Amino acid sequence: MEKNEKIRLSEEELQKRMFLVDDKKLFGLKKIYFSQIEQICRTALEKAKCVVGEMKLNWLNISSQCPFVEELRFYDSFCGLPCLFTFEVIQGEQRYLAVYALYSSYVYLLKDSSDGTTETSEYVEGIRSEALLRLNVRYFFAESHSNVYKYVYLYARVGKVQKTFWRRRPYLLLIEDFSARKTVDINQDNLLRAFNNAYLFSEVFRSSELFSLTSQNRE
Repeated sequence: MEKNEKIRLSEEELQKRMFLVDDKKLFGLKKIYFSQIEQICRTALEKAKCVVGEMKLNWLNISSQCPFVEELRFYDSFCGLPCLFTFEVIQGEQRYLAVYALYSSYVYLLKDSSDGTTETSEYVEGIRSEALLRLNVRYFFAESHSNVYKYVYLYARVGKVQKTFWRRRPYLLLIEDFSARKTVDINQDNLLRAFNNAYLFSEVFRSSELFSLTSQNRE
C-alpha cells in the first residue's frame, strides 16, 4: 500500500498533468493525417501554457512509476508496446514528454528521469516497428443472466501508417475493428482491472463489422 501511494499521484496533481483533447472529429474517419492529431493535441497543451515541440510517433514502455500506467497500458500495438503520439514539452521549469493515444480523449505529461536512470523514469522508449497498430481500445461491462458472472467486452481498432504520394505526408489508414467478450466475477467493478484479468492480448480476436464500433462512446 505504501509503495502504491508513492507511485500514484493525488487527484489534484493528476489534473495538472492530464488535459482534455477534442478528438471527437477523428471518430468514424478511415484516414487520419498526422497534422490533424498534432493540431488537437497542440491546442490542448498550449491552452495549459506548455511550450510544445515537434510531434513524433513513438513506441513506449510505460513503467510502474508512471501515474497513468493504467490509462496507457492497454494501447498495445501488435509488437507489444503502446503506440503513442508524443511531444517534448516544457511547462514552467519542468520538461515532460506529452503522450496521446488515438481516441483516448486525453494527453498526458510523463516525466523522464533527471539523472538518466530508468528506475526514476515514467517511460522508456521502445523499438519502432512498422507493424500493424492496435490504435485504441474500448471496453465496457454488460450484465448476463447469471448471478455469478457478467460480461466485459473489448473493441479495438487496427490501422497502419502510410504516406501520401506527392507530399509524403504521414497518415493512419484504418483497416478494421476487432471485438471480443469475456466473463468476469459479478462483483468486479473496476473496468480496467477486470479486463486485464479476463484477457490475454495474444488471443485471436473475433472480427466484427468494419468501423462500426469506435464511433460510439461506450464508457
